[in-house]
Amino acid sequence: MMQGLYTETVGQGPDLLLVHGWGMHGGVWGKFVELLARRFRVRLVDLPGHGHSPMPSGQAWVDAVLDAAPPIAHWLGWSLGAQIALHAAAVRPERVKSLSMLCGNPCFAERSDWPTAMAPALLEGFRASVESSGVGALPRFLALQAQGLPQPRSLLKRMQGLLGQRPAPARQALLAGLQLLHSYDLRAALTELQCPVLALLGANDALVPVALGEALRQLKPDLRLEVLAGSAHQPFFSHPMECAGLVEAFLLAHDGD
Repeated sequence: MMQGLYTETVGQGPDLLLVHGWGMHGGVWGKFVELLARRFRVRLVDLPGHGHSPMPSGQAWVDAVLDAAPPIAHWLGWSLGAQIALHAAAVRPERVKSLSMLCGNPCFAERSDWPTAMAPALLEGFRASVESSGVGALPRFLALQAQGLPQPRSLLKRMQGLLGQRPAPARQALLAGLQLLHSYDLRAALTELQCPVLALLGANDALVPVALGEALRQLKPDLRLEVLAGSAHQPFFSHPMECAGLVEAFLLAHDGD
C-alpha cells in the first residue's frame, strides 16, 4: 500500500472533502475554501503524484482518496476530481453524504452515444504533450480552462502562482490521470446513486460543455443543476463567492439527510 495522500483541513462543521482536477493540487482552491470553511470542516487532498502526495504504487486513485477522506463526508470534485468523487460515491455509498460535481462529466471522453464530452483526439494530444514535455503540457491546459472568460490572462497568472506553491505533478501521475479521463465511464453509476447530487457547470466552459446539463438530467432527473453565468472551467476560482454560495446552499439543504 502506498504512503497516504497529503491533506490539509480548515474550518469547523460538517465534513467536506474537496478533490482537485488533473495536473493541479489541493492549494488551487483559493478563496473558495475560505468561504466554505465558515460553515464546514473542509479537507483538501492532493491526488497521487500531485502536489505533496507520493506517486501511486498500484493502488487505485479512488481507493487512495477514500483512505485520505473523513469516514463520512460531503464530497466535492472538480473536473477529474468530480469523476473520482462520483466513483467513490458509487463504490462506498455509506461514506458519501452528498456529491457535488464542479465542471465534471461522468464520461469525459466523447463516445458515439455521448457527444457532450471532449474529443478523444484532444485527450490524445495532451498525452503526447506530457510524454514529450511533462509539465510543459500544463500551460495549454490552463489556457483551455480559462477560455471563455473576459480576462483569461489575469486568471491564468493567479492560477499559475498558486500552482507554483507546491511541487509539480509527476509525469507518471499526469499520464495516469489522462488515462482515467479517457477511460472513465460512470454514467450508469450516476444513474444509480442514492445520495443528493449537485452538478455545477460553467456557462462558457471549453472543456465540459454546458449542454452536458440536459444529458445529466436525463441520467439522473433528481440532480440539482446549476449553471454559473460568465464562468468557464474554473468557476470556484473565477467566481468564488457565487460558486461557494451555490455549493453551500446545496450542502446545508442536505446535511441532515
